Amino acid sequence: MEAELVVGTYGGTLMGLRYADAPTAAGAPSGALTTSFVTEAHSGCVKALASSGGTVVSASTDESVKIFDLGRRVEVGCLLKHTGAVTCAAWHGSSHLVTGSDDKTLGIWRARDWQCLHVLKGHKGRVTAVAVHPSGKLCLSAGTDSQLCLWDLVEGRCAFKSRTEEPAASLRWAPSGQRYASAIGGVVTVTSTEARVEGSVRCAARVMDVRFVSEHVLAVASEGGLVQLWDSRGEGFTQSSSALGSRVRQLAVLGQGPGARIAAATSAGIVVVLDAATLRPLASHEFGAAHRLTSIGAVGKAKPAPAPKPKPAAGQDLPGPANKKRKKKLRKKEKQEPTFADAH
Repeated sequence: MEAELVVGTYGGTLMGLRYADAPTAAGAPSGALTTSFVTEAHSGCVKALASSGGTVVSASTDESVKIFDLGRRVEVGCLLKHTGAVTCAAWHGSSHLVTGSDDKTLGIWRARDWQCLHVLKGHKGRVTAVAVHPSGKLCLSAGTDSQLCLWDLVEGRCAFKSRTEEPAASLRWAPSGQRYASAIGGVVTVTSTEARVEGSVRCAARVMDVRFVSEHVLAVASEGGLVQLWDSRGEGFTQSSSALGSRVRQLAVLGQGPGARIAAATSAGIVVVLDAATLRPLASHEFGAAHRLTSIGAVGKAKPAPAPKPKPAAGQDLPGPANKKRKKKLRKKEKQEPTFADAH
Protein backbone atom coordinates (compact mmCIF):
# COMPACT_ATOMS: atom_id res chain seq x y z
CA MET A 1 0.00 0.00 0.00
CA GLU A 2 1.33 3.40 -1.03
CA ALA A 3 -0.58 6.67 -0.80
CA GLU A 4 -0.14 10.36 -0.21
CA LEU A 5 -1.95 12.18 2.56
CA VAL A 6 -2.68 15.90 2.71
CA VAL A 7 -3.41 17.63 6.01
CA GLY A 8 -4.73 21.14 6.62
CA THR A 9 -4.04 23.34 9.62
CA TYR A 10 -5.68 26.08 11.65
CA GLY A 11 -3.14 28.54 10.24
CA GLY A 12 -3.98 27.80 6.59
CA THR A 13 -1.01 25.56 5.76
CA LEU A 14 -1.26 22.38 3.69
CA MET A 15 1.27 19.62 4.31
CA GLY A 16 1.83 16.35 2.50
CA LEU A 17 2.82 12.93 3.83
CA ARG A 18 3.80 9.88 1.81
CA TYR A 19 2.70 6.59 3.34
CA ALA A 20 4.10 3.18 2.40
CA ASP A 21 3.67 -0.24 3.96
CA ALA A 22 6.96 -1.49 5.46
CA PRO A 23 6.47 -4.96 6.99
CA THR A 24 8.79 -5.91 9.84
CA ALA A 25 11.41 -8.67 9.55
CA ALA A 26 8.92 -11.02 11.17
CA GLY A 27 6.32 -10.14 8.51
CA ALA A 28 4.07 -8.13 10.81
CA PRO A 29 2.28 -5.21 9.13
CA SER A 30 3.92 -1.84 9.60
CA GLY A 31 4.39 1.37 7.66
CA ALA A 32 6.30 4.63 7.29
CA LEU A 33 5.28 8.28 6.88
CA THR A 34 7.57 10.89 5.35
CA THR A 35 6.91 14.57 4.73
CA SER A 36 6.49 15.37 1.02
CA PHE A 37 5.62 19.09 0.84
CA VAL A 38 4.57 22.18 2.78
CA THR A 39 2.70 25.13 1.27
CA GLU A 40 1.00 28.21 2.70
CA ALA A 41 -2.37 27.82 0.97
CA HIS A 42 -4.81 30.09 2.81
CA SER A 43 -4.97 33.19 4.97
CA GLY A 44 -7.54 31.44 7.18
CA CYS A 45 -8.16 28.06 8.77
CA VAL A 46 -8.43 25.04 6.44
CA LYS A 47 -11.89 23.63 7.20
CA ALA A 48 -12.03 20.74 4.73
CA LEU A 49 -10.06 18.78 2.15
CA ALA A 50 -11.45 16.68 -0.69
CA SER A 51 -9.50 14.70 -3.26
CA SER A 52 -10.24 13.04 -6.57
CA GLY A 53 -7.35 11.26 -8.20
CA GLY A 54 -4.45 13.68 -8.20
CA THR A 55 -6.64 16.74 -7.60
CA VAL A 56 -7.05 18.16 -4.10
CA VAL A 57 -9.31 21.03 -3.09
CA SER A 58 -9.03 22.87 0.22
CA ALA A 59 -11.87 24.91 1.74
CA SER A 60 -11.11 27.73 4.14
CA THR A 61 -12.48 30.41 6.43
CA ASP A 62 -10.93 32.93 4.00
CA GLU A 63 -14.01 32.21 1.81
CA SER A 64 -11.98 30.50 -0.92
CA VAL A 65 -11.58 27.00 -2.33
CA LYS A 66 -8.08 26.32 -3.69
CA ILE A 67 -7.47 23.68 -6.38
CA PHE A 68 -4.16 21.80 -6.43
CA ASP A 69 -2.57 19.38 -8.87
CA LEU A 70 -0.56 17.18 -6.53
CA GLY A 71 1.31 15.44 -9.34
CA ARG A 72 2.86 18.72 -10.51
CA ARG A 73 2.86 20.26 -7.00
CA VAL A 74 1.10 23.38 -8.25
CA GLU A 75 -2.02 25.41 -7.49
CA VAL A 76 -4.21 25.52 -10.59
CA GLY A 77 -7.16 27.62 -9.49
CA CYS A 78 -9.19 29.36 -6.82
CA LEU A 79 -13.00 29.39 -6.44
CA LEU A 80 -14.51 32.54 -4.90
CA LYS A 81 -18.28 32.20 -5.20
CA HIS A 82 -19.09 31.90 -1.48
CA THR A 83 -19.47 34.97 0.76
CA GLY A 84 -18.68 33.18 4.02
CA ALA A 85 -16.24 30.60 5.33
CA VAL A 86 -16.26 27.46 3.18
CA THR A 87 -16.78 24.64 5.67
CA CYS A 88 -17.07 21.42 3.66
CA ALA A 89 -16.46 19.92 0.23
CA ALA A 90 -17.21 16.62 -1.51
CA TRP A 91 -16.53 15.21 -4.97
CA HIS A 92 -18.64 13.16 -7.32
CA GLY A 93 -16.01 11.15 -9.18
CA SER A 94 -13.71 13.63 -10.85
CA SER A 95 -16.40 15.58 -12.72
CA HIS A 96 -18.19 17.68 -10.09
CA LEU A 97 -17.52 19.25 -6.70
CA VAL A 98 -20.01 20.34 -4.02
CA THR A 99 -19.06 22.95 -1.42
CA GLY A 100 -20.91 24.18 1.66
CA SER A 101 -20.49 27.50 3.41
CA ASP A 102 -21.30 29.73 6.35
CA ASP A 103 -23.29 31.80 3.84
CA LYS A 104 -26.00 29.06 4.14
CA THR A 105 -25.57 27.87 0.54
CA LEU A 106 -24.11 24.96 -1.41
CA GLY A 107 -22.13 25.47 -4.60
CA ILE A 108 -22.16 22.91 -7.43
CA TRP A 109 -19.02 23.12 -9.58
CA ARG A 110 -18.16 21.44 -12.88
CA ALA A 111 -14.50 20.45 -12.75
CA ARG A 112 -13.97 20.56 -16.51
CA ASP A 113 -13.99 24.36 -16.54
CA TRP A 114 -14.78 25.11 -12.85
CA GLN A 115 -18.07 26.77 -13.73
CA CYS A 116 -20.52 27.13 -10.84
CA LEU A 117 -23.64 25.36 -12.13
CA HIS A 118 -25.92 25.97 -9.16
CA VAL A 119 -26.03 27.86 -5.88
CA LEU A 120 -28.43 25.92 -3.66
CA LYS A 121 -30.35 27.82 -1.00
CA GLY A 122 -32.39 26.07 1.66
CA HIS A 123 -30.56 26.15 4.98
CA LYS A 124 -31.31 28.86 7.52
CA GLY A 125 -27.96 28.39 9.22
CA ARG A 126 -24.33 27.67 8.34
CA VAL A 127 -23.73 24.48 6.33
CA THR A 128 -21.72 21.98 8.40
CA ALA A 129 -21.47 18.87 6.19
CA VAL A 130 -22.13 17.64 2.65
CA ALA A 131 -22.12 14.18 1.05
CA VAL A 132 -22.68 13.41 -2.64
CA HIS A 133 -24.52 10.21 -3.59
CA PRO A 134 -22.43 7.79 -5.72
CA SER A 135 -24.84 8.35 -8.62
CA GLY A 136 -24.09 12.08 -8.60
CA LYS A 137 -27.82 12.86 -8.73
CA LEU A 138 -28.39 13.47 -5.00
CA CYS A 139 -26.61 15.25 -2.19
CA LEU A 140 -27.10 15.40 1.57
CA SER A 141 -26.28 18.50 3.59
CA ALA A 142 -26.54 19.49 7.25
CA GLY A 143 -26.49 22.89 8.88
CA THR A 144 -26.53 24.73 12.19
CA ASP A 145 -30.28 25.11 11.65
CA SER A 146 -30.45 21.37 12.62
CA GLN A 147 -31.86 20.58 9.19
CA LEU A 148 -30.87 17.60 7.06
CA CYS A 149 -31.53 18.38 3.39
CA LEU A 150 -31.66 15.97 0.46
CA TRP A 151 -30.91 17.80 -2.78
CA ASP A 152 -31.79 16.89 -6.35
CA LEU A 153 -28.58 17.92 -8.11
CA VAL A 154 -30.03 17.42 -11.58
CA GLU A 155 -32.75 20.02 -11.02
CA GLY A 156 -30.86 22.02 -8.42
CA ARG A 157 -33.57 21.94 -5.74
CA CYS A 158 -34.21 20.59 -2.24
CA ALA A 159 -36.26 17.41 -2.49
CA PHE A 160 -36.68 16.64 1.21
CA LYS A 161 -35.93 18.12 4.64
CA SER A 162 -35.88 16.60 8.10
CA ARG A 163 -35.04 18.05 11.51
CA THR A 164 -32.29 16.65 13.73
CA GLU A 165 -31.74 17.16 17.46
CA GLU A 166 -28.57 19.16 16.74
CA PRO A 167 -26.34 19.86 13.73
CA ALA A 168 -24.63 16.88 12.10
CA ALA A 169 -20.83 17.03 12.18
CA SER A 170 -20.36 14.44 9.43
CA LEU A 171 -22.38 12.84 6.63
CA ARG A 172 -21.23 9.90 4.45
CA TRP A 173 -22.84 7.68 1.84
CA ALA A 174 -22.07 3.96 1.81
CA PRO A 175 -20.28 2.70 -1.34
CA SER A 176 -23.54 1.26 -2.74
CA GLY A 177 -25.50 4.47 -2.16
CA GLN A 178 -28.24 2.45 -0.43
CA ARG A 179 -27.59 3.98 3.00
CA TYR A 180 -25.87 6.91 4.65
CA ALA A 181 -24.28 7.65 8.02
CA SER A 182 -24.75 10.76 10.11
CA ALA A 183 -22.79 11.85 13.19
CA ILE A 184 -24.87 13.97 15.55
CA GLY A 185 -23.47 14.72 18.99
CA GLY A 186 -22.16 11.41 20.32
CA VAL A 187 -24.41 9.22 18.16
CA VAL A 188 -23.74 7.68 14.73
CA THR A 189 -26.81 6.53 12.81
CA VAL A 190 -27.05 4.59 9.56
CA THR A 191 -30.24 5.24 7.58
CA SER A 192 -31.43 3.60 4.37
CA THR A 193 -32.56 5.52 1.32
CA GLU A 194 -36.11 4.48 2.32
CA ALA A 195 -35.63 6.54 5.52
CA ARG A 196 -35.41 3.39 7.68
CA VAL A 197 -32.89 3.47 10.55
CA GLU A 198 -30.67 0.40 10.11
CA GLY A 199 -28.62 0.93 13.24
CA SER A 200 -27.15 3.44 15.67
CA VAL A 201 -24.35 3.50 18.20
CA ARG A 202 -23.44 5.92 20.98
CA CYS A 203 -19.87 7.05 21.54
CA ALA A 204 -18.50 8.11 24.94
CA ALA A 205 -17.51 11.50 23.49
CA ARG A 206 -18.70 13.81 20.73
CA VAL A 207 -18.19 12.30 17.27
CA MET A 208 -16.01 14.41 14.96
CA ASP A 209 -16.01 12.29 11.80
CA VAL A 210 -17.26 9.01 10.39
CA ARG A 211 -16.14 7.04 7.31
CA PHE A 212 -17.38 3.87 5.62
CA VAL A 213 -14.59 1.28 5.50
CA SER A 214 -16.90 -1.15 3.71
CA GLU A 215 -20.65 -1.35 3.00
CA HIS A 216 -21.59 -1.89 6.65
CA VAL A 217 -18.43 -1.20 8.67
CA LEU A 218 -17.66 2.38 9.72
CA ALA A 219 -14.68 4.08 11.33
CA VAL A 220 -15.73 6.60 14.00
CA ALA A 221 -13.49 9.39 15.33
CA SER A 222 -14.27 11.21 18.56
CA GLU A 223 -13.18 14.07 20.79
CA GLY A 224 -12.01 11.46 23.27
CA GLY A 225 -8.98 10.67 21.11
CA LEU A 226 -10.20 7.29 19.86
CA VAL A 227 -10.90 5.69 16.51
CA GLN A 228 -13.46 2.89 16.72
CA LEU A 229 -14.95 0.40 14.27
CA TRP A 230 -18.68 -0.29 14.17
CA ASP A 231 -20.62 -2.80 12.08
CA SER A 232 -24.01 -1.16 11.58
CA ARG A 233 -25.64 -4.60 11.62
CA GLY A 234 -24.51 -5.03 15.23
CA GLU A 235 -25.05 -3.13 18.46
CA GLY A 236 -21.59 -2.08 19.68
CA PHE A 237 -18.08 -1.18 18.59
CA THR A 238 -16.06 -4.15 17.38
CA GLN A 239 -12.59 -2.58 17.64
CA SER A 240 -11.08 0.42 19.39
CA SER A 241 -7.70 2.05 18.84
CA SER A 242 -5.31 2.91 21.63
CA ALA A 243 -5.73 6.48 22.87
CA LEU A 244 -4.25 8.91 20.33
CA GLY A 245 -3.65 11.59 22.95
CA SER A 246 -6.01 14.32 21.75
CA ARG A 247 -9.14 15.05 19.76
CA VAL A 248 -9.31 13.20 16.43
CA ARG A 249 -10.39 15.89 13.99
CA GLN A 250 -10.90 13.89 10.79
CA LEU A 251 -10.35 10.52 9.13
CA ALA A 252 -9.31 9.33 5.68
CA VAL A 253 -9.59 5.79 4.30
CA LEU A 254 -6.75 4.45 2.15
CA GLY A 255 -7.59 1.57 -0.18
CA GLN A 256 -10.25 -1.12 0.13
CA GLY A 257 -10.53 -4.68 1.37
CA PRO A 258 -8.12 -6.51 3.70
CA GLY A 259 -5.23 -4.13 3.01
CA ALA A 260 -7.16 -0.93 3.74
CA ARG A 261 -5.74 1.69 6.08
CA ILE A 262 -7.30 4.49 8.15
CA ALA A 263 -5.46 7.77 8.64
CA ALA A 264 -6.39 9.99 11.59
CA ALA A 265 -5.43 13.65 12.12
CA THR A 266 -5.41 14.95 15.69
CA SER A 267 -5.60 18.48 17.07
CA ALA A 268 -2.16 17.96 18.67
CA GLY A 269 -0.52 17.88 15.23
CA ILE A 270 -0.15 14.10 14.96
CA VAL A 271 -1.13 11.89 12.01
CA VAL A 272 -1.57 8.17 12.72
CA VAL A 273 -2.14 5.41 10.15
CA LEU A 274 -4.07 2.38 11.44
CA ASP A 275 -4.83 -1.06 10.06
CA ALA A 276 -8.48 -0.84 9.00
CA ALA A 277 -9.27 -4.35 10.28
CA THR A 278 -7.60 -4.26 13.71
CA LEU A 279 -6.94 -0.52 14.32
CA ARG A 280 -3.36 -1.45 15.14
CA PRO A 281 -1.07 1.60 14.66
CA LEU A 282 1.22 1.16 11.64
CA ALA A 283 2.90 4.57 11.39
CA SER A 284 2.72 8.05 12.90
CA HIS A 285 4.13 11.49 12.19
CA GLU A 286 4.23 14.43 14.59
CA PHE A 287 4.14 17.93 13.11
CA GLY A 288 4.10 19.45 16.59
CA ALA A 289 1.60 21.39 18.67
CA ALA A 290 2.33 24.54 16.62
CA HIS A 291 0.50 22.87 13.71
CA ARG A 292 -3.09 22.39 14.87
CA LEU A 293 -4.46 19.93 12.32
CA THR A 294 -8.04 20.45 11.18
CA SER A 295 -8.52 18.11 8.20
CA ILE A 296 -7.00 15.22 6.25
CA GLY A 297 -7.46 13.68 2.82
CA ALA A 298 -6.02 10.70 0.95
CA VAL A 299 -4.83 11.14 -2.62
CA GLY A 300 -4.93 8.46 -5.28
CA LYS A 301 -3.29 8.22 -8.69
CA ALA A 302 -5.25 9.68 -11.60
CA LYS A 303 -5.11 12.20 -14.38
CA PRO A 304 -3.85 15.72 -13.61
CA ALA A 305 -6.17 18.34 -12.18
CA PRO A 306 -8.13 20.43 -14.67
CA ALA A 307 -7.26 24.12 -14.53
CA PRO A 308 -9.82 26.92 -14.86
CA LYS A 309 -7.82 28.33 -17.79
CA PRO A 310 -5.76 25.56 -19.39
CA LYS A 311 -2.72 26.52 -21.42
CA PRO A 312 -0.64 24.53 -23.91
CA ALA A 313 2.50 22.86 -22.62
CA ALA A 314 5.89 24.10 -23.69
CA GLY A 315 6.88 22.83 -27.11
CA GLN A 316 3.34 22.11 -28.28
CA ASP A 317 1.93 23.85 -31.33
CA LEU A 318 0.22 27.05 -30.29
CA PRO A 319 -3.12 28.20 -31.70
CA GLY A 320 -2.75 30.34 -34.77
CA PRO A 321 0.47 30.87 -36.68
CA ALA A 322 3.29 29.13 -34.78
CA ASN A 323 6.49 31.06 -34.21
CA LYS A 324 9.62 30.45 -32.14
CA LYS A 325 9.30 33.70 -30.20
CA ARG A 326 5.93 32.77 -28.69
CA LYS A 327 7.09 29.26 -27.77
CA LYS A 328 10.21 30.63 -26.07
CA LYS A 329 8.06 33.04 -24.02
CA LEU A 330 5.79 30.18 -22.92
CA ARG A 331 8.74 28.01 -21.83
CA LYS A 332 10.12 30.89 -19.76
CA LYS A 333 6.76 31.43 -18.07
CA GLU A 334 6.40 27.73 -17.18
CA LYS A 335 9.84 27.72 -15.56
CA GLN A 336 8.66 30.52 -13.28
CA GLU A 337 5.42 28.77 -12.32
CA PRO A 338 5.25 28.58 -8.49
CA THR A 339 5.21 25.09 -6.97
CA PHE A 340 4.83 23.68 -3.48
CA ALA A 341 7.85 23.97 -1.20
CA ASP A 342 9.48 20.54 -1.09
CA ALA A 343 10.13 19.22 2.39
CA HIS A 344 13.67 18.37 3.37
